[in-house]
Amino acid sequence: MSQLQWKIYYGDGSMLVGKGPPDRSIDARDIQAIVQDHPEVGVEIVTACDYYVWDDGRWRGVDQFGLYDFLLESGLVLFGRMMKREEYDGLMKHALKDKNGWLPFEVRP
Repeated sequence: MSQLQWKIYYGDGSMLVGKGPPDRSIDARDIQAIVQDHPEVGVEIVTACDYYVWDDGRWRGVDQFGLYDFLLESGLVLFGRMMKREEYDGLMKHALKDKNGWLPFEVRP
């Protein structure tokens, strides 16, 4: 399968052309529209979205929950969770025992 071509349009009128998966050099702010090849309909415009994610070989627009879902599925982010103070303190005691090194300004327990 050939790589899909895409164009990102920014709010200042500039444009970025790419093919296949994006790299980290893309300016991720002020995206207004993405025009991309679509294997079934020819060309697709993805616009008016809060976030744009590269998923399954193409750009997809998502809302905040969709972004969280994408990040969780990708393994690129880990989510913390609130817990009782006593449980946290016990967990931290174990974590501090596992720590191998200490920075000069840190106080050992």
